[in-house]
Amino acid sequence: MTVAISMEDVALRRVRIEFHNNTDRACTVAGYLVQWPGGKKPARPEGIVIPPKESRDRWLRVDKADGDVSSLTADVAKVTLQSDCPVKGP
Repeated sequence: MTVAISMEDVALRRVRIEFHNNTDRACTVAGYLVQWPGGKKPARPEGIVIPPKESRDRWLRVDKADGDVSSLTADVAKVTLQSDCPVKGP
């Protein structure tokens, strides 16, 4: 997984999460949780299906209701994944 943070607005962040499937079968992502020292944001997408050896990305909006957005950066963001197979970084 790769995480990128949009820093355009001080009141919210947009988090781009790229899911990589390095396996030989399709993987389904049922959900994920973005955590950082100042907060957390869960996501329950409709189901992201990633074909073998491909990647998909999603954007997640994080605002003050989710915690201290000023402390959310790509360096400290951790993503916990719910998937039917291992989805790892490149």
